[in-house]
Amino acid sequence: MIQSGQAADIPLQDPLVRIAALEGRIAQLEQRIVVLENQSKQLPAAPFPPPAGNEKLFEIVRVDGRVTEVTDSWSRFAWKLVVKSLSRVPLSFDATVQFLDTEGFLVAASRRYSLLLHPLGEEAFTDSELIDNSIVRNITQIKAEIRLA
Repeated sequence: MIQSGQAADIPLQDPLVRIAALEGRIAQLEQRIVVLENQSKQLPAAPFPPPAGNEKLFEIVRVDGRVTEVTDSWSRFAWKLVVKSLSRVPLSFDATVQFLDTEGFLVAASRRYSLLLHPLGEEAFTDSELIDNSIVRNITQIKAEIRLA
């Protein structure tokens, strides 16, 4: 059944005329499908070539952090992670910022997922984490780890 707004250029006259017009339209659409299928066969299977196994894709430039807010029970640690892309394709990664004590043991961590790093550029990612005041005094170092998503 033809609804309002569809096939407006097909006259609503004799059913045989309408069928012939619709068959002609179907033939045109089938030709377009063949053209599009041939074009899609010429595209690469993946949008970006996979990196070589030993190729370095990124570099952590620096990670900084500091207390930006304190209450009676918690402190807010803001952090900034600067990452440089060495890849010619966009990279999606998960980042873990670790708050460590003087001996390098983990006191607290902040995780962020599915961050996007543009090709051949340097980008800063920022966020913050609330940390209980009973352990804040133990934090003396900050470190970041990245894992490709």
